[in-house]
Amino acid sequence: MRGEKGRAFGRWLGSILLPAMVSGLAACGGGGGPTSPSAPPPPRYAGTWSGQTSEGDALTFMVAGSQVTSLTLDFTAIYLVPVGSGGVLAVLCKVNLRATGPISISGTSFDIPLESSVGKTALHGSFSSETTASGGVDAFTLTGGCSGESNIIGADQSGSTWRATK
Repeated sequence: MRGEKGRAFGRWLGSILLPAMVSGLAACGGGGGPTSPSAPPPPRYAGTWSGQTSEGDALTFMVAGSQVTSLTLDFTAIYLVPVGSGGVLAVLCKVNLRATGPISISGTSFDIPLESSVGKTALHGSFSSETTASGGVDAFTLTGGCSGESNIIGADQSGSTWRATK
C-alpha cells in the first residue's frame, strides 16, 4: 500500500509542479537558449516633405507609415506650336502633376507615376535619412494640349533631379 500512496503523491505533486515549471519557462523565453535581440524599428519618414527639382520646380509629398499618400509636382513646360507658314510659337504651360497614394515605400525607395491633362512622367526617389530624400523625374511625355492647343509639335521638359526635406 505504501507504494500506491507514494505513486499517488507523485502524480499529485507532478500535477502541481509541471504546470508551474512550464509557465515559468514560457515567461523566461522558453528556456531554449539565448534569444536574439529584436530588429530596430524602421526609420520614421511620416510627415510632409517639401523641395524642388534641379530646375527649381516645386515638389511636395506626404508620407504616412510606409507609404507615400500624395504628391504634387508643378512645373512650366514649353510647347512648340506651328503658326503661319513654317513659323513656330513657344507656348508656356503650367503643368500640375498629381499622384494620390498609397504608393508603397520599399526599404528606402519609391516610384510614383504622375499624370495631368497634358502629360505624364514618373518620379523616383529614396530617403537618405529621416529628414532628407532625393531622386529623379523622368522626361515629361506629352499626351494632350495646353490651353486647348491640339497641334503641338513638341515639348521641352527633360528629366531632372529633385531633393526634399521634412
